[in-house]
Amino acid sequence: MRLPSFIGTNRNNHLFDTAPDLKARQKLFSSLQDMLLKKSPLILNQDEKQLVAQIKAERDHHNLNNVTRTKAYLDFYRSNPEIHWAFLAHMVSRNGGWSMTDLKSPHYGNLLKKKEQEDFYLFLEKANAFIFYDAYPQLLLYQHSKQQNKSLFSLLPAFAVSKFMEPVWNYFFHTKHSSLLTNALIKNEQELLQQRLVRLPHIQQVIFQNPKFFLQEFMGMTSVFFPYKKREKERTYSLAGVLVSHFKSAGHRIQTGKKLYAMLFGNPLLLQSCCQFAFLHPHCGSRNDYWPHLYSKDSGSSLLESTALKEAWPDHAHSFFSKEDWFTDMGLAEGFDAFDSAKVEDVSAKVLFNLAKLGPAHLIPKQVYELLP
Repeated sequence: MRLPSFIGTNRNNHLFDTAPDLKARQKLFSSLQDMLLKKSPLILNQDEKQLVAQIKAERDHHNLNNVTRTKAYLDFYRSNPEIHWAFLAHMVSRNGGWSMTDLKSPHYGNLLKKKEQEDFYLFLEKANAFIFYDAYPQLLLYQHSKQQNKSLFSLLPAFAVSKFMEPVWNYFFHTKHSSLLTNALIKNEQELLQQRLVRLPHIQQVIFQNPKFFLQEFMGMTSVFFPYKKREKERTYSLAGVLVSHFKSAGHRIQTGKKLYAMLFGNPLLLQSCCQFAFLHPHCGSRNDYWPHLYSKDSGSSLLESTALKEAWPDHAHSFFSKEDWFTDMGLAEGFDAFDSAKVEDVSAKVLFNLAKLGPAHLIPKQVYELLP
């Protein structure tokens, strides 16, 4: 198994790069201001048209379902470990897939009517697909820029990417400031999600006006966590992560994203263990990947049922209709480059406690109670 070369076991190996100096930051923000004033249309030559078509085809090839998207993020990260966001997106996307299959589990899904299961699934699926549709072409354009040793980020408008990202990618291409790029991508993707999905009247009605959505938060079903081993020879994975609440708010989601990033990349041993988990266990959507002693992919088992995604939901075709840019004012970019910090918190016991709350004791595997502290 080949890990990215910069991941080691040195406790003093800080993966966060320091904040940019004042002069570099001023130059970046000046470029962002210039982008707001830019009105010229994008004119492509033949080579650029071919490259854009190639990237769009590759994006569409991988944007079939949560499993294909999650794998694409990890494959990209293997070749480009300086793009921290790609591995963060892989791990968060894994959690999204687990949440999708939870909706069909008899232990989770019985809390919802069939129509509610479908509504909640489509909300998670659309969020996963919309982010990939926007972000993956950016990753591929960076890869081509690296291969050609020149910036190609002027082509970002061909993929309807926000004006916000072109100066950030150019800045990263010359400075390799991974943390700032990650924070910018977290900001961009959540603002895009807010504009193109969360604010839609239909979503407001069927998701955020449904008390059962907030019941999921209360029961800890919206946690995002990273499986890891505290010691290399341990057989069971522990879980580090946070509870995602106030999903309706882009600001809360951005802060959660930054906290998850700080937790994952600010702790080299956690990152190393999470990478090992990701490379050893291809994502299929089942929680059996990290806790096989509690979850089974098969129905009829004495364990909690957690099927593979392909068994739970069919692929769903999406319409990516909105081309409006969220970045219309410099005030909207304020604070995007602020860094966060987070300690690794083992939430395994909390997750087990929430599992025990799911239903009558006779429906919950005895292993859950045996593991409770």
